[in-house]
Amino acid sequence: MDEVLTKHEALVADVALSLDTLFGGDVQSSSKRVLADAYFSGKELPEAYYGPLADEMRESSGLSAEHPDKRLGLSYIHEVG
Repeated sequence: MDEVLTKHEALVADVALSLDTLFGGDVQSSSKRVLADAYFSGKELPEAYYGPLADEMRESSGLSAEHPDKRLGLSYIHEVG
């Protein structure tokens, strides 16, 4: 199986993982998946999964947190935009 995403897969993956990360999900965790419960098995993760803002969104539970950091959420949206 080719691990590199096709252009179409990369677009879909960026959208799915961006939304998942925004709500604090972590597709690589078996217990912290929020929206992206399934993914292109064996494929690389898209750029939206990586970076300090993505890490911070996941660590803080994103917009799913009891007291979400809306500025962080907007910064993440702007970054992956």
